[in-house]
Amino acid sequence: MPIVKLMTINLVLLYLNVVGVAAADLVISPKDPYVTPGSALDIICTCNSAACKSTDIVWTRDFVDIEAKSYNIVNTETTSQISIHDIQLTHQYGCCMADDPQRTACYGPSATNVNVGIPPGPAQNFNCVSRNLDDYWCEWECNNPTMLKMTYVFQYSDDNKTWYNCPKQGLCRPNDCPKQGLCKCLVSSKNHYNAVEQYIKLTSRNAMGSYTDTLTFAFQDITMPNPPSNIRFKTINYDSIVVTWNLPKEWNHDFNATLQYRLRYGLIRRREYTSGIGCENVISSKIETIPFSTTKRKYTLTGLKAFSTYCISMGASVYTGYLDIPKWSSWSDPEESHTSESAPVGRVQNVSIIMEEPTSTYEREVTLAWDNVPIDQQNGIIKGYTLSIKQEEVVIRIQNTTGTTKRYSFTGIKKFQAYVVVIKAFNSVGYGPPMNVDIKDRTNEPEPPDLVQIDSKTNTSMSVRWVIPSEPNGYIKNYTIQWKTVDEDKWLSTFTTSDDRTSYTISGLHVYTLYDLRIRANNHRYKGKWKYPDQPSRTSEGVPTRAPKILSVKTVDEEPTELTVTWMILSVNESHGSISKYRLHYCVYNKSMSHLCTGDTTWKDVIGESEMLRKSETLHNLHTSTSYLVWINAFTRAGAGPLSEKATGKTSDGVPGPPENLSAYNITSNTVRLAWNAPLSTHDIIHHFNIRYELITDNNEYMLGQYLNVTDLYTVVYGLHGYSTYAFSVRACNTKEQCGEYSNAVLKTTDIGYPGPPMFSSVSPISSTEISITWKPPLHRNGPIPYYLVEHRRSSIEPSWHNTTVSSTHVTLEVKCGINEHRFMFDFRVLAVNVDDTKNGRLLQGNASETQQYRMCSPIAGKTRIIN
Repeated sequence: MPIVKLMTINLVLLYLNVVGVAAADLVISPKDPYVTPGSALDIICTCNSAACKSTDIVWTRDFVDIEAKSYNIVNTETTSQISIHDIQLTHQYGCCMADDPQRTACYGPSATNVNVGIPPGPAQNFNCVSRNLDDYWCEWECNNPTMLKMTYVFQYSDDNKTWYNCPKQGLCRPNDCPKQGLCKCLVSSKNHYNAVEQYIKLTSRNAMGSYTDTLTFAFQDITMPNPPSNIRFKTINYDSIVVTWNLPKEWNHDFNATLQYRLRYGLIRRREYTSGIGCENVISSKIETIPFSTTKRKYTLTGLKAFSTYCISMGASVYTGYLDIPKWSSWSDPEESHTSESAPVGRVQNVSIIMEEPTSTYEREVTLAWDNVPIDQQNGIIKGYTLSIKQEEVVIRIQNTTGTTKRYSFTGIKKFQAYVVVIKAFNSVGYGPPMNVDIKDRTNEPEPPDLVQIDSKTNTSMSVRWVIPSEPNGYIKNYTIQWKTVDEDKWLSTFTTSDDRTSYTISGLHVYTLYDLRIRANNHRYKGKWKYPDQPSRTSEGVPTRAPKILSVKTVDEEPTELTVTWMILSVNESHGSISKYRLHYCVYNKSMSHLCTGDTTWKDVIGESEMLRKSETLHNLHTSTSYLVWINAFTRAGAGPLSEKATGKTSDGVPGPPENLSAYNITSNTVRLAWNAPLSTHDIIHHFNIRYELITDNNEYMLGQYLNVTDLYTVVYGLHGYSTYAFSVRACNTKEQCGEYSNAVLKTTDIGYPGPPMFSSVSPISSTEISITWKPPLHRNGPIPYYLVEHRRSSIEPSWHNTTVSSTHVTLEVKCGINEHRFMFDFRVLAVNVDDTKNGRLLQGNASETQQYRMCSPIAGKTRIIN
């Protein structure tokens, strides 16, 4: 006997020995009841012994005391009751005496189990299945929704009258539910006698009742065969696979003609015949039902992608015609099969020119790169690529690449020619469709010719030569030359060569004319940029077409043996070159013979151009007072131009010479008397004399001269400054107001005179009675000024001035204020004094300065006054 059970029996015996009859007198009801979840129940414990009272009864649940407030006394003497609400789980309740410390009675006859459960209902997922139209099995879930122990009885009948138990009833024993949670009964063809229809009963029982499920079925309604077995594939071309298979497992060969089949196939994105990628990578699947046939187990899948791997699986069902929906089996395990290669159906992708480098002026290297044909369009393993380069629809080169290289460089192709490159991918079967890429013609606007120069020229033509552009940017078709004179605004003259020659002679130009040139290169598409020479070009010189026009032949008054000739210079259009010289022709004019010379003709060459519009030249060593004929022509390096018309001119009679014996005498300090003799040569009547006198400064510099015209041989000059040195000169002028040279200058110092007024600089008080005065010497001293007189007086009070003699230009004066005198206004002024020693020291006192007023005799001295 186990130790636990022995201990329980010993406890009960001990209780009976100790308590006596008390345990047998406790009765609990109801005893082991069954209730549904959520029910309520009253349990009563009655004491049949006079030795116990209901107040001594205690309750337990699952051997744990229940609080006294949870139950109540029905009969004060004998009965105790506990009420249970919303019962959800099975528990054991017991009652015993409070003086029983071990609660022994609560475990024995005065205990009751309150069982919670549900009466049986329909079996869960109860159904029957056949795999072969003959044997079948039925199954249902045996998990326990009733919360109570369940038992099942499975019965079948061929005629719904005679019933048979499951041939293998032990598959689902009353106390044992299989781990997979299903009860199952297999009925083979040897256990039943009706291959058309069967009747099924399933009875479920527990402590609260029973329930019977019934099924009736025809075999074709429950038959779901296994998938076909031993599926095989054969590739017959690039888009078809032949599929063959065996009957599903467990299928009876007698019913072979009753099966129909379907295929499920899906494409795997791949490019080689490598197994093991896995059918979980199928891109998309299609299901195709095979047309019903009673004998054939073979089918051809068509319309597949070439060189592709397919995952294929099969299913089977009993053929039901078109009346019922077939019960398809599960799919067989997918297996891989492949289609064969075919020529690519896709083009190479993303073709681009990744490099274009010039290898010379007219050739280039072009590198193409591309991506492979999309994998689903390759239809095989791409072995390489063929590249055809076409020029104007004519294939000029074919190149093949092999392997995985997807770039190629064309060398030696023309830079200024358009091409089309055709690229095709190929595999072991053939070529794919073409992909075209254009290589552009790089013809562009030509750069200017590198050099333009004049090889030779005449006075009406220029031979121009140039060098082809270093960057022609195309095949030069021809050149365009334009020219114009520099004075013209528009390019009016144009010539285009007929070919790519690099020289041209421009004719019909103007003589010795400056021309602008420009040249450009042209190709079949663009006109190029102009090239301008560094500077304009001029045609060669010719002889002048016109003679210069003489404007005047003038007398040179002061030179009676000279004539000045002035002429208008030739324009560029008239000179036809750079004038190398002008030639002046002249001779003595014989008035009695019209435009004829007396004696020989003389000429004088005048070299060079002139920036002025007119040019002058003086003819020397002519006869005085003589008429002359003068004419002129111009020369270039090409020769002499025509002679001008003759002009006449006469030399002058001459101007007077300088007067003789000029002398000067002082009259006063500001007047001087001048006297002179007539010139030795007069050449004409003397009209007047012109006197010039200039003041000489202490620095021996001549001040600006002053002038005086007189008609006598003497004059008096007024308005001079005293004690100043002057330079006097005189010249004679004739009736034509032509004056000769001045005589030699005579220096004369004027007498001492009265000085001008001094000018105050500042007046500054030193005290209430002393004042400091500063001044400037007179503007015109008119003498040496040995001293100054500084005078002062009370303003408006004293009529006379108080004098102080000062030898400098500064003095400090003291004024008399008196005892109680203050704040008087005083007048101040300064006078300059000269002494004339020539007249016994006569004092020459000049005019006084402006009077300055200042308030003196004030306790507080005033401020310094600055006088400008």
